[in-house]
Order: sequence, then structure tokens, then C-alpha cells
Amino acid sequence: MRLIRLSLLTILATVFLLSCKSNSPDVLLSRLYINTNVDDLSFGDYSKALVSYFLGDSTSVFNDCKAKIKYRGNASSHYDKKSFSLKFNKEKSFGNFACNKVWKLNAEYIDKTFMRNKLSYDLFRKFDKNNYAPHITYVEIYLNNEFRGIYAITERVDRNRLGLSKKEKSAVLFKEPPISEPPEKHYENFDGFIRFCNYAEFYKDFSKKSFNKLLREAYYNQRFPDVEKRNMKKLIFDITDFIFNSADELFANPDSFNTYFDLNNILDLNLLLLISNNSDGLLKNFYLYRKAQNQPYMFSPWDYDHGYGRDGDGEPNRTSILDVSRMKLIGRLIQLNAFNYRQKLYDRFIFFKQNNILTSDNLNKMIDANIKLLATSIKKNEQIWPPEKVSFFKDADFNSEIDLMKEWLDNRLPEVESYLKELSAENQ
Repeated sequence: MRLIRLSLLTILATVFLLSCKSNSPDVLLSRLYINTNVDDLSFGDYSKALVSYFLGDSTSVFNDCKAKIKYRGNASSHYDKKSFSLKFNKEKSFGNFACNKVWKLNAEYIDKTFMRNKLSYDLFRKFDKNNYAPHITYVEIYLNNEFRGIYAITERVDRNRLGLSKKEKSAVLFKEPPISEPPEKHYENFDGFIRFCNYAEFYKDFSKKSFNKLLREAYYNQRFPDVEKRNMKKLIFDITDFIFNSADELFANPDSFNTYFDLNNILDLNLLLLISNNSDGLLKNFYLYRKAQNQPYMFSPWDYDHGYGRDGDGEPNRTSILDVSRMKLIGRLIQLNAFNYRQKLYDRFIFFKQNNILTSDNLNKMIDANIKLLATSIKKNEQIWPPEKVSFFKDADFNSEIDLMKEWLDNRLPEVESYLKELSAENQ
């Protein structure tokens, strides 16, 4: 009897200790030290830097590696906490991610949870192994040995990460291409963007080299191959002509449609837009790429720090379902119900629900895993970037935004399911 009691006590003590351990924020963030001349930093040109990287336990990964750094961002450029692009002389890796020379250091300044981007990208990859979205890891950044806060080290969507071959002449990558604009508008819009760039104050400090690069990439946003070596803008005209002007029979024909797009990839993007309610993702905030002539174009999400309960202006998200038809490609698929698209969209949601991907339980676990990563550094970050100093939702902080996000998702999942069920029943 005494042995039984001791065994029970041992078991209870073990359970207690394990529960304490699982709830304790025992993860220390890695640290990235960047030494550079801050006065030389700009949005247009890189400046020289030396970079060192240490794990949370102070293990050195690399020291004083030569690199270049510049500010990055458009709408976020006026925020006090700046984001950076970091370009190493030799390929480097963070965590278990693939080596690369270029990395994005996102400040996540207006996203007080730090995880709207990460949650979106991780979810999109869970939908399908063929989906690519950037990997993210968190880090403390020290600029000239001064703590500058928590940053999200983010993979850049580029040729290397997408596996695009320089030998494949049909391989291409666009960032935010204007595929929801009809082909007859492209030249006019391009001229308008050039005029805007020439007068916008934001670009006044760009060097001539950087400004000319901006103009070459403007509007069509070709990121691979180098637009000077092979200009692929004709593809945008071809894609948008198919989306806008092809006959219904041609658009809904699998032989023709599949040469342009991967239907499952579009379904997954559609679901991500509905779950996140990220309206910016309809017309921009995505990459479009193709690996070879005989392969379809694929979408990769980018910049999802709006949504999950917050709009870009900091106001609460609209409670209504996002009008995904504003993205012309998705709108036409829904309108024509090509390939039984409405039913496929509902069935895919149900499949992800049944496989514990699109469930409150799974999404809360994904959020809690990120909380564990961030918890030890949040207070430290808030000391130099007080939550109330952000012009958006001044009364919110990390904990209240997490609560808002979880509540949003708990409500949003059944709303999306109900919407998709009704949509699938239309015109049956």
C-alpha cells in the first residue's frame, strides 16, 4: 500500500512538473548583432555591415560576417521601428532554414502579436506540400550593440528558394503582378506609376542606380530573371488576357486552364484569404512564379500582417466575409463555377477541418507555439517600443491582441464554413 501511495505521488509530482515546464516560457530568442554606419542607411542603397549571430544559449553560429544592409518597406517606411534587407557576401542560414545570401528582417511594428505573417505562411504550407510560403524565425536584433527589438527573420521569395533554374528560359517570378487589371490597361498604368515615382517624396533620396532599378521593375514587378537580361512583361499581358478575355469555354477547359494555373493552389489561396480576412491579399501581397514552360503559375502569399481581427488602419476587421471576387481570377472561377469550383472550395475546407488543420484547436496550438518563442523577449521589446506609441489601437498590447486573434478565429471558422456551404449550393 505504501509503495502504491509513493508511486501515485511520484506520478502526480511528475505530471505537475511537466505541466509547469510546458507552460513556462523557457525559450530564449537568438540574437543578431549588426554593426554599420546608421547615418548611411537608406531605402534605396545597401550599406556595408558586419553581422554576428548567437543562439539563445549564447552559442556562436557566425561572427563578424561581411554583409550589406538597407531599410525596406513602403507603407511601413515611416514607422519608427524600421525593417531591413540583409545581404551577406556568402550564404548563411538561420535555424533549420536553407542557406541564402538575402534575408528580410521584418519589424512587425503594427502587428503586436508578431505572428500574423508567420501564422499565414505556416498555414498555407500545411494546406499542400506543393505550396511555398516563406519560413520565419524570431530574433533579437542589436544595432551597433544597442537592442532594437524583436524581429522576424523572413525568407526572401526568390529564385533559390523556389528552385527556379537559370537554364530554364520560361522560369519567372513576379512580385504583386497586376493580374487583376485587364491587359488593355497595363501601358496606361505603367506610365502612371512612372510619373508617381518621379514625383513621390519617398524616392527622392534614392541614388540614380537604385531609382533606375525601381523604374525597370515598376508595375510588372519582375524579380526573376533580371529584367535587363530578359524582360518577361509579355507574360503579364498573356495571363491577364486569359483571365479577362478568354471565352468561357476556354477558361473552364482543363487543358487550357491548367497551362496557366494550379487549381489546388488557387483554392488554398482563396481559403487563406477568407480565414485571415486580409483584403490586401486580393490585388497584391502575393508572388506569382513558374518553374518551366510546361508547368502552371503558382501563388505564394506575402505580407499578411493585416487580418485576423485587424485591418490595415488598425480598426477591427470587418465582420463580413471578404469579397474575394475582387481578385478577378477567383471571381471568374466562382462566377462560372468552372471545374465545380464552389463545391471544391467547400470540400477542401471540410477536408482541412477533418484533418485538424482548419480547427480552433490547431490554430490555437500554432499561436501558442509562437507565444512560447516570443514570451521571454516581449517585455524587453515593449520597453523600447511601447505598445501605446503605435498609432494603431493604442490600448492594445501583446496579450490583448493574442486574445483578439484567438476570438476572431473561433468565430471566423464557422462563418467561413457556413458561407462556403451556401456558396456550394448555389445554382445546383
